Formats: sequence, structure tokens, C-alpha cells
Amino acid sequence: MTVLIRSARPAGFPDHPDDGPLDILVADGRVAAVGQELDAPADAEIVDGRDGWVSPGWADLHAHVYHGGTDISIRPSQGGLAHGVTTIVDAGSAGEGNFVGFREFIAEPAAERVVAFLNIGSIGLVACNRVSELIDQRSIDITRTLAVIEANRDIIRGIKCRACSTVTGAWGITPVKIAKKVAKIIRDEGPKGVKAQVQGDELRVSSKSRDDLQAVIALLKGKDFEIALQFTNYR
Repeated sequence: MTVLIRSARPAGFPDHPDDGPLDILVADGRVAAVGQELDAPADAEIVDGRDGWVSPGWADLHAHVYHGGTDISIRPSQGGLAHGVTTIVDAGSAGEGNFVGFREFIAEPAAERVVAFLNIGSIGLVACNRVSELIDQRSIDITRTLAVIEANRDIIRGIKCRACSTVTGAWGITPVKIAKKVAKIIRDEGPKGVKAQVQGDELRVSSKSRDDLQAVIALLKGKDFEIALQFTNYR
């Protein structure tokens, strides 16, 4: 199917900074051409865009789309393509303990591009503020978290740490301190291919090499944290 949108007002097109009328040719579900006064193929459906705006796909930078896995999530489709959103960033709905379900049942089947921040708490936001994901040191497993990041680097974009009183209670800001300490160790002493940076309450860890994970785990084993490190079921 071929569609030609005529004379829509553009927003967010770097090659077309003014708001003059723009034609967009879509063929077989993909944008084939963008410009002014495009020639219409013989089989094209013409859509009059003079009363509307057109833009590249939008990105929702904070959403919860683990529908069925948390009590605060919607389906990606409910806030996605129908609303002009082509990329959705899930903000920590899943932790290391349930991320495989998020990937298999949410991110991969979605028509939208779904990426995520991995919750530092192993259970993620299963019951959000009713059941905290950061009760005490048992709530975090650094080893498993690093392993999940390594196995899902294509869709994990960072770490989510909710450090508010309704979540951490008497544990206070200890989770943030742990995240910052891990980031500093990785940054100062880890492999040069690994980058770690704390931004607000988020810890971002990235690397182009899979071998770096082994080196990071070996490094963390010899450090003193406020929680016990667990190295189980990882090879």
C-alpha cells in the first residue's frame, strides 16, 4: 500500500526546520520520501494533511508497560503507535528476578520499540508502593543484576533506584549509596571497556565487551558493601 500525505505541517524534521507544508510518501509501511510537492505514484492514496501536523515518532522516556507483571502498568499499545509514540522507555517495572518475562512477553512482541531501566530491586515493581522492592539487603543481588544487564544489553539502558521513604523505609538512602559505590568501583578500578555513571537515582553501566562482566564480578567480590554479595548460578 502506498500513501502520500500532502501539505502537512512538519515538526521535528532537522532537514526541514521551517513549518512550510511537507509531503510524505509511505510505501509498504515505510517512509519512502519526504519533501515538498512530491510526485504521486499512480497507485498512491492521497491524504490531505493541510489541517494537521506530522513528525517523526515520539519517545516516551518514563512509562510502565509490564502489563500483568506489575499493578501500575499498561500495555505498550495503549500509549504507543496510536498516539505517535514509537519508542517506550520502561522505568524500572522489572528487576533481575522477572526481567526475562518483561522481555519475552512485553518488549519482543510489541509493535513499538521498548527499552528499559532495570530495577535495582530484584522483584521490580510487582506491587509498587504496597510491597517495596527495597526492604533490606536481601532485596538486591548485584551479581544477578549485572548478569541480567549483560544478557540484555540491547534493551537495558540503565538502572532504576527508587530511593523515597515509601520504598526504602528505615533503610533510607542506603540503596543509592550502594549504587554510587558500585559505580565508583567500576569506573576507577574496572575494565576500561566498562562505563558506570550515577545520574540522580540511576546507575548506568555499559560496555561493548561481554568479557568485561567477569572482570567486574571479580573486582566486586573483593570489596566491602553494605549488603552481602551473592554469586550463584552464574558462569
